[in-house]
Amino acid sequence: MAKFLFGFICGVLLATFIALGEAHTDTIPQMRQSVVEVNVIGGMGTGVAIAPNTILTAQHVTQGQKNPTLKFYGSTIEVTGTLKQEWKDLDLALITVPFPKNGHISVVKCDLPLLGDEISTIGFPLGLDWIRTKGNVASDVEDNAMVTDMATNHGNSGGPVFNDKGQVIGIVLAMYSQPSSRGEGSGSPLGVFIPAANFCKQLGINGVK
Repeated sequence: MAKFLFGFICGVLLATFIALGEAHTDTIPQMRQSVVEVNVIGGMGTGVAIAPNTILTAQHVTQGQKNPTLKFYGSTIEVTGTLKQEWKDLDLALITVPFPKNGHISVVKCDLPLLGDEISTIGFPLGLDWIRTKGNVASDVEDNAMVTDMATNHGNSGGPVFNDKGQVIGIVLAMYSQPSSRGEGSGSPLGVFIPAANFCKQLGINGVK
């Protein structure tokens, strides 16, 4: 009987832990506090805190530069980080950086998002600061990436793709504009992102399942 009760209690605790993870919801201010501006020589982009002192961004943002500078929400001071690792095949990079007291860590959701799911991102499009845009998943996975109709511009690269609970379900990789009949980009650029389901295992991220 004692063994049965112990096993039952452990099962309940595990189920409760999983349920709490699934129910985890960040507010928009918390989401903003996890987003950082990433600056390198010759460019900039966005990153997101996914673990203590650890920022995830796109590899084409860091470009192999060993000491990018980062700016956290609510601060005008740039902090020097250290490039920890890059995955060119995934277009992802990890940066380690001293974490501010007001910093926030976003939970990574490792499930694949579905076509039509509502998503959002926060970043630095067109030189603006901590701008939030919303949209939907607009495609299934193809070549490790998904398309979104969420407005995506230069400066969003490397930024988080959030689900409706504020969990990170992907990383913005690029802006994709359909060419017009005149050969120019349309006024409604689509975005391309890599879903977290495709990099949780490779990066060793213990995301919410």
